[in-house]
Parts: sequence; C-alpha cells; structure tokens
Amino acid sequence: MSQEMKKDDEESNSRTNRNKKEAEQEIGIWGILLFGLIGATATTLAVGHMRQMVDWFSSKVTRSHSWKGASGPSFRSSFQEESWKRYNRRMQEAYEEEIERVNVLQALTVR
Repeated sequence: MSQEMKKDDEESNSRTNRNKKEAEQEIGIWGILLFGLIGATATTLAVGHMRQMVDWFSSKVTRSHSWKGASGPSFRSSFQEESWKRYNRRMQEAYEEEIERVNVLQALTVR
C-alpha cells in the first residue's frame, strides 16, 4: 500500500511540475508578444517624430534660400502652399488615428 501511495505522489508531483512548466512557457510567450507590441509602438512613434523633424527642417532650409531667376524670386503659389498644408494636415490626422488605434489595441492586449 505504501508503494502505491508513493507512486501516486510521484505522479501528482510530475503533473504539477508539468503544469508549472506549461504555465511558465505561456507567460513567456505573452511576455514576448507584449514586448514586441511595445517595441513596435515605440518605433512607430519615433519614426513619426523623426519625419516631422525632417519636414520641419526641410521647410526651414527651403524658405531660407531665396532662389532668384531672371524674372525674380521663384516660390510656390499660394494655391500650392495651401494644398501642401491640407495634405500635411490629412497625413497628421491619419497618423494620429493610427496611433490611437495602436493604443487601443495595446490596452486590450494588456488586459
């Protein structure tokens, strides 16, 4: 009878150990996924910020140079300037919507 109890205890211990290992593996997988999501979000934000800085710098450099041809200064018409501003505003809105979508997804996965 005591040998049967020992076998039962050993089987119980081995099942418990297996369950612990499976739980640790599952936690590890979720950790990797969460780390990847955070990394992707940070990269997206960094790239967006870098693009804004490049655009800002480019606009400053372009406006600081006044290119003069035979007929006077050459620059964008007001229509072109307004079109550019509308385009940039649409791009900024699309970027903000994407960031909001990513943040919602991140909040859902954290729960």
